[in-house]
Amino acid sequence: NVINTVCQKLEPIVQSINEIDTSIIERGDSVAGNIANYDKRNYLKQLLERSNTKTPHRWTKARFDIAEEYNNKSAIDLSELIQQIAMYQSESLSYFDNYDVLIAPVLHKAGFKHGDIMDTSNKDWNYVTKGTFLRAYNVTGWPVLTLRCGTNTDGYPIGLQIITAPWKDEIALKIGQILEKELGGWIPPKNMFN
Repeated sequence: NVINTVCQKLEPIVQSINEIDTSIIERGDSVAGNIANYDKRNYLKQLLERSNTKTPHRWTKARFDIAEEYNNKSAIDLSELIQQIAMYQSESLSYFDNYDVLIAPVLHKAGFKHGDIMDTSNKDWNYVTKGTFLRAYNVTGWPVLTLRCGTNTDGYPIGLQIITAPWKDEIALKIGQILEKELGGWIPPKNMFN
């Protein structure tokens, strides 16, 4: 387990390392989904249009299909969403009452080859769209440093996130520097393309 290896590397230089309840972070995935689908992803359609993108990626098209399931929202719905975001951000900050840093994987499993076709009806699609560890920090706005911290048996990269409280970026950078040294530094990926 990569997280265990990272904790072993940090143990001699930090005061304590604890596993935490991740239920608040997991809820962030739901909040992020509500934000993304609020306007049926019209914001994304506008970005694609402004960038002259004629053919969106298949994942983007699938996200449009998901967003179409949402009903048109009212100003009251928007107000409730803003309150939900503010409450989530406030609750999430409680992690930093007792900790300076959170360490989490980037995704639930290692990367995959660029160009692979993923079946959007199976767990692979879920693995990408339900990036619990990613989306929560987009909602909170916390500083996050992403670091390659290993390679799986297939040679694909394993990513790690170092998360700190707002305005504490320097802590993430320092820990990232230590871990990069301890874990052997950046290694270019091999065989990542089909």
